Amino acid sequence: LKSSSGGAYTHLIGYADPLGVVNKDVADEEEEYGADAKSTKSGKSTKSKARTTTSTRGRAAGGAADVGGEHHLHPPAAYTPEVAAAAVAALRLLSKNWLSLLCRAFIDSPPEERGALARTLSAYAAISEASVVAGLFRTAITRLLKIMADDAADLPSRDMITDGGQDPTERRATFTELALCLASGLPDEGLETLLKAAQPSIEAKDPALQKKGYKVVAYLCESRPSFLRKHLGEVLRLVVGGGSSALSAAKRFRLRCLKPLILVLAGSSVLPEGALPPLPGSKAADDSDDELEDADKDEQTRRNETISVLVTELMLCCKESNKKTRVAAYELLVQIAHAMDDMDPTPDAMEDDEQEPGALPSGGLSKLFTMLMAGLVGQTPHMISAAVMALSRLLYEFAGTLEPVVPELLPAVLLLLRTKSREVVKAVL
Repeated sequence: LKSSSGGAYTHLIGYADPLGVVNKDVADEEEEYGADAKSTKSGKSTKSKARTTTSTRGRAAGGAADVGGEHHLHPPAAYTPEVAAAAVAALRLLSKNWLSLLCRAFIDSPPEERGALARTLSAYAAISEASVVAGLFRTAITRLLKIMADDAADLPSRDMITDGGQDPTERRATFTELALCLASGLPDEGLETLLKAAQPSIEAKDPALQKKGYKVVAYLCESRPSFLRKHLGEVLRLVVGGGSSALSAAKRFRLRCLKPLILVLAGSSVLPEGALPPLPGSKAADDSDDELEDADKDEQTRRNETISVLVTELMLCCKESNKKTRVAAYELLVQIAHAMDDMDPTPDAMEDDEQEPGALPSGGLSKLFTMLMAGLVGQTPHMISAAVMALSRLLYEFAGTLEPVVPELLPAVLLLLRTKSREVVKAVL
């Protein structure tokens, strides 16, 4: 990685395009990347972008859907599946050496410069042999556990790991993210260790560690649906149980876990046994002797209760002080509403003869809307104002579908203007 950017880039084109049929558009983009590298000291960004592009284009040409939205990551017309297969095969032959170098560069780089390396590692690991990735993943997890053990020890260890940061917290964050980067090349069976390693970070009081922990869980929820269904109970316990201790800095990553969880719970398929954890404040959560009583509840009722807890947190995040978290919460709310409406479509008003005037139409969207309406009778002004903001966003997005409920909802919302809370009055106005 310390060689000149021009020479490394030339060799990269050689193995990234073994058939010598790089499309002119691709060549122009790569030449632009090369020009950018001349202004850097080592050209790491250029080589990272080139490897990421080649790896991701190969997966996209082979049929992978999760290749991102950047135009240069999607294959040009001349980048056929055959060319992609040859490029991926060339990269895979060198994966053991390159992945080791990239891991070392990731650990040695300061946190603010790891973005391109992280994307490159993730893309490269996704096309590499699982055995190669598994070895590096085990090393990262082993070092992470060693750092945690040394940090908890009364006396400093003689073989203390000093790579990856100035203090144990920085090192834990470094190796947690490194393990996450390599996870794209592992089968679902190999991810149980990653989930267990993320749990201490989620329970930590340090914002950086919590962010890394929830980033791991978000990846497992969003990108590994089969793993999520199999380990739904463990993930729900982490997310639902960690709501009260979640720090503001970590909520943006925590929010990413909510959509997959809500949609799995709202689906019609049967959940694995024991997947629904006791909710905070319930008898089952406070007293283990009453766990059987909670388990005897109707599964659909417990599903709805769990969904309500997650939706309430999403609603409150619409009033979060962090701007990025607020924006993410609104976007997520709309995405969940569309997804629930697709799973359980709202019937046409002309076809639903049993619908009463002013009543909510049946369907997944109405279920979500009803959960949000419960916030209007919340115990705190903060919750009431958050409910008003969330409801107004859905009414704007689904104006035609939710129009029948406006005449009944509007008087109740206007009545809130009589409250003495400026926060509530501002939300209503």
